[in-house]
Amino acid sequence: PETNVIRSYYPDFISTLEDGTIEIVEVKGDNKIDDVVVKAKADAAEEMASESRMRYRMLPSSAIMRSKVI
Repeated sequence: PETNVIRSYYPDFISTLEDGTIEIVEVKGDNKIDDVVVKAKADAAEEMASESRMRYRMLPSSAIMRSKVI
């Protein structure tokens, strides 16, 4: 948001669910979830996923550590 620079994006995981839905999963530290840059990247990823008929999820690392999310 501060620099308005276009950057490459590499998600943490891309998975295909049993129903055929492709899901992009990004894991972030709990302290980074509300970061302005992280939110901007999430908005861009959400838009890209929606236009590509995919689903996007950002998960806090604490959720991954406590349960079997993926």
